[in-house]
Amino acid sequence: MASLKHGIMLAALVPLTLLFAAACDDGADSSSSASQSSIDEASARIQRNEQMAAVLEMDKLELHDMSDSLALGTVDASFVPNTRTAIRVFALTNWDPSLKADATELQTHATDLLKALETQFMADAARHAFELHELAHDFGEDVWRILAKDLPEDAGGVGEHEDAPETTPAADGTP
Repeated sequence: MASLKHGIMLAALVPLTLLFAAACDDGADSSSSASQSSIDEASARIQRNEQMAAVLEMDKLELHDMSDSLALGTVDASFVPNTRTAIRVFALTNWDPSLKADATELQTHATDLLKALETQFMADAARHAFELHELAHDFGEDVWRILAKDLPEDAGGVGEHEDAPETTPAADGTP
């Protein structure tokens, strides 16, 4: 008789246990999805912050002045450390997939510029500094475009870099 009672209790408890396990499992999937979503959001924010810090650091490197000076044959003591910083920024930043190829190209120009500076091949240094400077302008604008994609048009759009020729609306030409 006791075996029959245990059998009936077991028969009643097994479906309840399975039902409870299924309910917990659904909650776990939902919780897991929510957790993964939180992780993805945090990862995206970290990548945006990293890219923003990188583009701000690039602006501090004075690549325009370096390019102009090297074109004139003048070398400043800041060029080698600034070039090393550029190499690190391009190599170590977690770039958006659409930016990775351009970041690699910029890193290559920065590396070649560093080699030319260290070996004092000024013509090569001037050429790589020019390429680095010009490509960095477009790259920086691309980064800001990605970072500001969710902002309203009047709240942080990307403008042309200061070297671009400006036009006046009425004259449709250079002022």
